[in-house]
Amino acid sequence: MDSRVSRLESEMKDVRTETANHNFGAKTASTQSMIKGRNGSMNDCLGGGWFATADLLYWRLYEGGNDFAYSDHSPAGLPINGHMRTIVPDFEWGFRIGLGYFFQRDGWDLYLNGTWFESDKTHYVQAGPNTVFYPNVPYPRPGALVTTVTTSSGKLEFNFRNLDLELGRGFYVSKYFSLRHHYGLRAAWISQKKTETFAGGDLTNQKIHIHHENKYKGLGPRTGIDTQFHIGKGFTIEGKLALALLAGRFRVEYDADISEDPSTEVDIEANIYRFAPTIQFFLGFGYDINICRDEHHLAFRLGYENQYWWRQNQMLEFNNVTANAVNGINNFKRQSEDFGIHGVTFSVKFDF
Repeated sequence: MDSRVSRLESEMKDVRTETANHNFGAKTASTQSMIKGRNGSMNDCLGGGWFATADLLYWRLYEGGNDFAYSDHSPAGLPINGHMRTIVPDFEWGFRIGLGYFFQRDGWDLYLNGTWFESDKTHYVQAGPNTVFYPNVPYPRPGALVTTVTTSSGKLEFNFRNLDLELGRGFYVSKYFSLRHHYGLRAAWISQKKTETFAGGDLTNQKIHIHHENKYKGLGPRTGIDTQFHIGKGFTIEGKLALALLAGRFRVEYDADISEDPSTEVDIEANIYRFAPTIQFFLGFGYDINICRDEHHLAFRLGYENQYWWRQNQMLEFNNVTANAVNGINNFKRQSEDFGIHGVTFSVKFDF
């Protein structure tokens, strides 16, 4: 009788927890992988341990503010009948790696991961018969604007790096549904370079070069929630959502010239400090399995991921020639456009 009471008391301690307000309630089951501890027992599965992740990304950049020219198939005047030419990046490969540790106390984990993604796209157009192009980003020449050209190109180079640090805890809220909430920090290094060239038409034997540069460094808080619905046989449906607000510095430069002539050069710097909000979500499927006699755990994830960043394109553009432009006063404005990166993410997690 005494042994059964002692065992019941021990089992109650396993499912009972004391809160920060010194009251008591049921303890939620951790989502840590059920693998053998160092003593070879499955009962030691919550004894803490390391895990590593590796993600293969097949993403595409989408961004506002990358229109560089538009065509006109009736160049004699109005009406204008043509198409806007925009730099549209292709899908590119990237990767993300991470390392984390499960703590023995209450199933919390600490996880650090870093993402690398680059995109490089050039769009070149040439006018055909009875067609001309108009620069959508005109050269700021005082007193006059270049109207028509016959060749135009736009090139966009995009470089994305970020680090996410998460302190989180995964737990079951029912037999088949689990959550993981996390809090932490996000750091980002985002570089964008765009070059537009125009030739022919009103330029005759000359060529306009316009170069934009937008570099951002930021740091701020990040929080989110991960969800899992366990279908059975190790398969799951996954959903993740995270929000972050970064404080950072934009380093913005605008350079333009005609045929690389120093006397025609325009060089503007426009550095600013801004808050940058961002949202990230993932939706897909997963599969979990223990290997090596339950001593290690593997998890596979495949799905769609999207990151959206507000007002990240702070490049300058020449707005229009004002009435004072004859005196050399030009009108510039910031584009203040958003960008996003999205596509397929394949992830592998290894608990050891």
